[in-house]
Amino acid sequence: MLRVTPTLFILGPLTFGGAGILHAGSIWQWTHQASGMGTAQLMDGGTQVIDSEMTQGFDDDRMTFTATDISMGPGSAALVTGAGASRIIEESPERLRFSVDLSVGYFPSGFPGGDNPGGSAEGEISSVFEFVLPVDDPEWAYRPIIDSQFPFPFTGDSRVTVENVTRSTVLINVSEDTDGSILGTLDGSAGDLIRVTTEIMGKGSMGPGSRKDYFSQIDVNVLVPEPATASLVILAMLGAAARRRRACDK
Repeated sequence: MLRVTPTLFILGPLTFGGAGILHAGSIWQWTHQASGMGTAQLMDGGTQVIDSEMTQGFDDDRMTFTATDISMGPGSAALVTGAGASRIIEESPERLRFSVDLSVGYFPSGFPGGDNPGGSAEGEISSVFEFVLPVDDPEWAYRPIIDSQFPFPFTGDSRVTVENVTRSTVLINVSEDTDGSILGTLDGSAGDLIRVTTEIMGKGSMGPGSRKDYFSQIDVNVLVPEPATASLVILAMLGAAARRRRACDK
């Protein structure tokens, strides 16, 4: 198993004064820096798969990497993966939505008699988003999902910090297993700089068996329409997320 060197992926805070290139949409100003690496290997005698990626400039809106090893036998395929992404999903005058996630796990064939050799994988991602609040105290929805299901023998560590840099205050600090949604007001005034720092690592190895993985994700929505409209949009988003969770639990 290739050991990922943490120093390859630890990112320093960004600052708008020194960023050089700054993305500026209709109302949003942001920078994004991220890097990640994954490894994957099935226990079928094949070679290890490695993939790594990093953002190309501060205005790069996405970074993804996928290390996936898929079985090549005559049966239905099994796979093991170390994959991650840090990306802005939506940017409009009403919303800025961004997400960071890592998935490290083993997935045997779902068919009777399909491939199930076992496998091992590692993954690591570091991400820093910074953005300027366009209005005072916008509404936001924040949803961390850490180790939500099938955790062992794949394990990991996730750390997420949301700061108002201008006011030198920490708004949220998450470093333990959780699966929940937060709906509220993002404390700050128009022009304040908000920083979201995410560091996630995961790894594991197992012989033939059932699906096992470590999955971690932070999903953040910042909304600035009329207050009533913002509340409806956020509640609809959280309702859809709850329905997906119930479907997965069945």
